[in-house]
This record gives sequence, structure tokens and C-alpha cells, in this order.
Amino acid sequence: MVYKTPIKNQTGFTFVKKEAGGFTIVELIISISVIMILISGVSLIIRPGELKARARDNRRLSDLNTFESGVNQFRLENDRYPTPEELSLYMVKVPVDPINTGMYQYSYSFSGTSYELNARLEYFTAYAADDGGTDPDIYEVGNDLTIF
Repeated sequence: MVYKTPIKNQTGFTFVKKEAGGFTIVELIISISVIMILISGVSLIIRPGELKARARDNRRLSDLNTFESGVNQFRLENDRYPTPEELSLYMVKVPVDPINTGMYQYSYSFSGTSYELNARLEYFTAYAADDGGTDPDIYEVGNDLTIF
């Protein structure tokens, strides 16, 4: 909406001042451009894909601790390591990999005096390379990391 307000100057001439409400197209384009740049910058900093991979790996590490506790508790009570079936019956809830397809599945193996638990990590891949196991792509825990 345009308002016309008469204004007198010192010589007595009357001028009309136009007061416009709203934004020009140039102002809108500049504002939208700045907002888009900020949004893309924030999404590059946050990286939602990496955050999800990190969360899944944190769950995997926690699940392996749960498995390891169950294996060690079974060993203390029965003086041997459990079979996979005994371990699944012994635990209240058997953890499952967050993706649980293809190469993203937990594995457990044992021999008479040792055991090994494995998981493939997406984000914390350096953990797998530094765990002391035989496969640098798999995170391995247990008391004998050469079973698999």
C-alpha cells in the first residue's frame, strides 16, 4: 500500500513522500540466497549421514559389551563358553545389529577355552584396525581374536 504525505520545504513548495510497505524483489532474492547459504553450510557441518553411522556404531559397541557380559557370566556359572544357542537362551534379549543385513550382522564363535565376537563398523573403522584381531575391517572382541 502506498501512502502519500504532503511535505513543505523552506521555500513553500509541497512535495509528496511515498511510503511503501513490503520488500522489493531484490531484497527477497538476497534474503533467500543468504538463508540457502546458511542452510547448506549447517548441513555440511552437521552431516546427518555421519551422525546416523556414528549412532549405529555406538549401538554396536554397546551390544558387543552386552554379548561379552553374557558370555563371561555363562562361563563363570558353567565353567565353559556357551554355544550360540545357549547364549541366546541365557540372555534376556539378544542384541541385533541396527542394519542386520548383508555384512552388518554380529557373529560369535568359541572353542573350548576361548571366544570371539565380531561386528562390522561404519564410522569408527579405526577401532577395527586397532583391535588386535585378524581382520582389519571387522571389530573383534574376546580372549582369542584368531578364531574366525
